[in-house]
Amino acid sequence: MICSAVRLEMRSRGDRRLLSSLGFLVLAMSVSGTCVLAEEGAVDSSRTTFHGHVVPILKRSCLGCHSGRKPKGKYSMESLGKLLAGSGRGRTIVPGKPTESLLFRMISGKQKPLMPPRKAEPLSEKDIRMIEAWIKGGARAGTPPAGPEPYSRPPAAQV
Repeated sequence: MICSAVRLEMRSRGDRRLLSSLGFLVLAMSVSGTCVLAEEGAVDSSRTTFHGHVVPILKRSCLGCHSGRKPKGKYSMESLGKLLAGSGRGRTIVPGKPTESLLFRMISGKQKPLMPPRKAEPLSEKDIRMIEAWIKGGARAGTPPAGPEPYSRPPAAQV
């Protein structure tokens, strides 16, 4: 009798320890998951630049319509200068103020016409947050990628 009572007490103590460990493990995993999600959703506006972060988004989602000889809405997004010049609808980029920037308001659905238009693939939440962070951080240019070497005629052969 005593042995079975001790075994039962040990089992319940072991079960409690196991449950306690599992509870701690679940809590630790949920907290670490929250931290990762917070890190994935956050964009550091102090490091976000036009050339490093915004250009890839524009190439993927905007330049198909807003470039070339006849850009849609007579608004070209081919360069930072053109982007900052704005359009007839207002200031496209107000450095430091995303909510006053026409570009951010249109891509985030806060002002019509929505961009990209309904027939096109909308920007991902990550891309919208990246553009918001870039504007919030002052709409800095950053370093343009190194382009191809300019052409120069090879020296004439010496005879």
